[in-house]
Amino acid sequence: MGLPSDPEALDRLHERLLGWFAEHRRELPWRGSEDEDPYALLVREIMLQQTRMSTALPYYERWLERWPGVEDLAEASEEEVLDAWQGLGYYNRARWLLRTARKIRDEHGGEVPRRLSQLEQLPGVGPYTAAAIASMAFDKPAPAVDGNMARVGARVEGIEGEVTSDKLKREVRTRLGPVFERGRAGRLNEALMELGSLVCTPVDPACEVCPLSPVCTAYQGARVDELGIDRSTPDLSTHAVTALILARNGQVLVHRRDPDGLLGGLWGPPVIEHGDTPPATLAPDLPFAVEVDETEPIGRVEHTFSHKRWQVRALAAEPREEVVTGEAWQWVDPADVDVPTSALDDRVLGLLDG
Repeated sequence: MGLPSDPEALDRLHERLLGWFAEHRRELPWRGSEDEDPYALLVREIMLQQTRMSTALPYYERWLERWPGVEDLAEASEEEVLDAWQGLGYYNRARWLLRTARKIRDEHGGEVPRRLSQLEQLPGVGPYTAAAIASMAFDKPAPAVDGNMARVGARVEGIEGEVTSDKLKREVRTRLGPVFERGRAGRLNEALMELGSLVCTPVDPACEVCPLSPVCTAYQGARVDELGIDRSTPDLSTHAVTALILARNGQVLVHRRDPDGLLGGLWGPPVIEHGDTPPATLAPDLPFAVEVDETEPIGRVEHTFSHKRWQVRALAAEPREEVVTGEAWQWVDPADVDVPTSALDDRVLGLLDG
């Protein structure tokens, strides 16, 4: 089983897939013509990394209204971009988009490149995003193998292994290549992703109505429960963290974090990561002396990143000397913060309302 090698049979399969998609596809806000704007595609695909479509949509619409083209975004400041991204999380994506826009302006004449090799050189653009842009904007025969397509390809072709692994995705990309050579690559990518989302699901797939079931190795061999499965489990370590709330005259002191670190470039109260448990006595490493009230926390919040979990206690603190404000430190109104912050910082500052 698997995809047919006969050209006529492959043509029929290609048409069957596109016919299924035309009949069953969901109406999504950005689904339209088959020659999508490559810049809008770039913004969308980077926004959808690690973020649900329903969450990303209003950000996407506001982003394109504010920066409708590459040149517009390239002129923006990092602080403006981070502010527009506020609430989406994974803030490196915003920096990638800004760096990518500047790279396209400076090295590609303001035009999103067409070749996969050039697309993959853009910050934040990996094999999937590059293939999505190349196929949907330029009709290049490039399979954009996300989790859904990896599952479909693994089952149809009988490919063993973790569906999340790069090795399996490379194999799926190679095996699906011939059907993409038949044309309409962008629509074909959408069809296979939609198939994985609606029909070839991780659990209880609807194989009886799948247009690929006649050639599906997993279905024909009764191995649907064995192939295309994600058996990996994330191992998140938990870290105790202290956030220092330095207040004065109704304002709170926040600092801009190292651009290359966690939550880089965003503003928030200073935090101290301890490991498993906080020490008996704090010794904050700050550019000014502080006195910390460790008797009773203001409150506690928990926040999960992609690779670890923070259990944060917020403690009141008071600077013992004058704080020089400017690019690194600012006093802000916690109810109306006018600098870019993360969702975690918003929750910590929100403890002051309690």
